[in-house]
Order: sequence, then structure tokens, then C-alpha cells
Amino acid sequence: MKIYRYKCSLLSDVIITADAATEAPSDILEYIPGSKFLGIVASVLYENEEDEDQKSRILDLFHNGTVQYGDANLFWKDSEFLKVPFSWYKEKGATDYDDIYIHHLIQSRGKQLKQMRSGYFSMEKRSFINVHKRFSLKSAQDSEKRKSKDEQMFGYQSLIAGSEWIFDVVDQKGDYAEEIKNILRGTHRIGRSRSAEYGLVEIEFLGREQYPGTEIYSGEIVVYAKSNLCFVDEYSGEYTSQPSAKQLCGDPEAKILWEHSQVRSRNYKVWNRHRWNKDRDRLIIERGSVFVLKLKNEVTSDFYLGGIGSHVAEGFGKVVANPEFLKSDSEVLPVRFAKDSIDYSQKSVVEEGDQDDIIFETLKKRHERNDFDFQIDRRVNDFEREYGNRFNGLKPNQWSTLRNYAKHLEKREDFIEMIFNTEFGFVYRGQSEREWREKGRRIVLEKFLEDIPDSQFFPFVIKLSSQMPKRN
Repeated sequence: MKIYRYKCSLLSDVIITADAATEAPSDILEYIPGSKFLGIVASVLYENEEDEDQKSRILDLFHNGTVQYGDANLFWKDSEFLKVPFSWYKEKGATDYDDIYIHHLIQSRGKQLKQMRSGYFSMEKRSFINVHKRFSLKSAQDSEKRKSKDEQMFGYQSLIAGSEWIFDVVDQKGDYAEEIKNILRGTHRIGRSRSAEYGLVEIEFLGREQYPGTEIYSGEIVVYAKSNLCFVDEYSGEYTSQPSAKQLCGDPEAKILWEHSQVRSRNYKVWNRHRWNKDRDRLIIERGSVFVLKLKNEVTSDFYLGGIGSHVAEGFGKVVANPEFLKSDSEVLPVRFAKDSIDYSQKSVVEEGDQDDIIFETLKKRHERNDFDFQIDRRVNDFEREYGNRFNGLKPNQWSTLRNYAKHLEKREDFIEMIFNTEFGFVYRGQSEREWREKGRRIVLEKFLEDIPDSQFFPFVIKLSSQMPKRN
């Protein structure tokens, strides 16, 4: 057996929903399923050859679990973060990193305890974090009318660019590791909306993992689901959320202590991109679930090396037996965690080039333009908020005249002279004089314009003259 470790860096936001086979709104996954990495390799190596050797190779690579593509967990500060086990409890009102109670060890009575269901932790770093997500509102595109489709607005949650994730690829025979490594390394697209701005990742090979030593378990054993688990009932052939003790530990005489276990399950929809169709829905046990078993016979850790249950090729079935984070001499975990936060510093997607100066100058000008427009809008909003009621009832044609002056004059001094000169200015003569004199409107406007910078003066007048008539 060979175990290789990879790091997956998000170069753009990535959308991976819990229900992969539906267009309806769905929760986003807080990990990257192993099936995504299997799909990357399959897109290159999957062939429909007739000879038996090729069929055997395809079965090993993608179907029978000889090669296992693990789920990618969050990787931060050189440490892998795991899903909080459902056996962790805290007192109501306490933070996630105060005293943590272990469900199957709890003996206290009278305390109000609440199950911890979200968050990720690292025993190595003594850190506790949450996976942050970004929400974007999108619209389907009508290519014929060249506009957004009516009634086709939808929201996307995504994993944030700049985050890093770590996963293993297990090769039971050791025959395919090098071939898989050559395909996985580099940039790829995964998840939904790959043709848009989402899904760009870079995969880096970190090296070979050491084969873990063999441990022997007896008495009571705790099994933590590091990944999702999927089991098939040995009698009915249907998916089940209640596996047998033999499926969980290899001992057919063992007993599952359900009252001490904490298990959550859900329906899992599957989309087969190769066939462009749905596969059969699965009933799975969620990562973070904990089983407590009473063994009759001794069990070795070798039983868990290849994963347990079904669909191990896609990352299902990874468990940890008797983990240190579910052990304690009392009911409280003897470890305190500190709250941590992730730095989402995005990695550059492209190498430096000869045209970078032009690109940066263009982006700088676009930023300056956006900031300029923002400043104009802010000043218009300030004027409207402070003096808007005073200008209610002023005829729209008065504002239109101001706008025309601002469009055709080039100097600020000329505009001030043409509008506010007490002998011949627009707001001091004819029928306009009475409307602008009321409530001190002309004085307010002239004084407000004194604080407008020269570069913003005419754009401000034009925007204000367009905005104010909408109040009537």
C-alpha cells in the first residue's frame, strides 16, 4: 500500500453543493469530496477498451477501492482540521472552545448541555475555526435577447479563494501512484459553474505518507467518522444508517452501544458526469458521527486502513479508532482550544508577463473611476438627506436647466456666474427667481457647491440635477 498526500489551493471561489444532482438551492459542503479528484483522473484515464487488462485497470482506478481518492479537509498553519465530532457537547451559553464534554463519558446531572454540530478543530494546533463562505447573487443569461432571464435569479454560496485543503490518495497495489500524481498536479476546475468564474484550483504533491503502525483494540472502542460513511444492509441490499457491528469493527460478536453513540445521517444525491445522468441516491452517515462499540474479540487497526463500508474509492469510509480527542479521564476533554481565523490571501493564477504594467494601470484607473463615482454618489446623498425636503415642489424643468448649463460650460467660474450672479443669474431672474428664493433654496445650493472639489463639480451638478426631480 502507498499513501500520497496532496494539497489543493483554491485559485478562485469553488461551489460544491451537498446535493450534486439538483438545480434547487442546496447547502454548500465544507470540504471537497474525493469524487472530485477521482473525476479529474477519470477524465484522462477512463477508456472503454475491450481487452480484459484494461477493464481490470479501470476497476482498480475508479470502482473497486484499490485506489482511494480521499476527501480534502481544510489545511491551515500546516495542520489538517477535522469536523467537530457529534459527541462533543458544551454548556448552553458557552463558547465552542470552553469546556467540552464527551457524550459517552458524561455523568453529570442537572447541567444543560448542547451538542456541537459545526466547526473544525486541530488537536495539533489546539485551534478551533469555522469555514467561511461567500454568497453571490447571480442571474441566468438569455443568449438570444442578450439580457438576464426573467425569474431566473439565484444565489451561490462558495468556498473562498485563497484557502488550502489537504487530501490523501491511497494505492493498495502501488501500481498507479505515479500515473495519478502526473495527472493531479497542476491546475484544474471542479464543482459547479466551472465555465464561469468558479472552480479553479491548483493541486500540489506533498509527498508519501508513512504507513501507520498496527494497534490492537479490546474492550470498548470508539470509532470517529473522519469522512462520510456509506453502508449496505447485508440482508436487504439497501443503503442503511444502522450498520452492523461487523461492518464497523470486523468483530461479528461486538455490540454497538447506541445510547453512547452520536450518529447523523442524510440523503446523498449523486450525479455521474461521465454518463451525464443521476445515479442511485444514497443514505449516508455524516462525517463527525461517533460509534461506541463493546468488543468481544480483539480487533487490529489494519481493519480500517482500506476504509469501511461502500464507495471508498470516492473518499467514503475513512475513520479513526480511539482518537485522542474522544478520550478523557473525566467527562471533560482535557484540552482547551483557542479561536482562530483563516487568512484568505489569494494566490496568483498567472505568472508575471510583459503586459503586466498595462494590466495594472488599467485596473488602477478602473479603481479610481469607481472611487470617483462613489464620492459623487455620496455627496449627492448627503445633499438629498440634509436638504431634500426643502427642494420638494421645485419644478423638474428648473433642475433640467441647471443640468444643461453643467453639460455645456467648461469652467466652474462660468457656471457660478451664469447661475448665481445677483443681476442676471438663472436663479435671480424671471419666473425662476421666485421658486429658487423660496425656503432659501438658491443660498443653500450655492453654499453646498463651495465645498465640491473642482474635479467633481460638474459631475456632481449633473448627477444632483438628475436625482432631485425624482423626489416629486
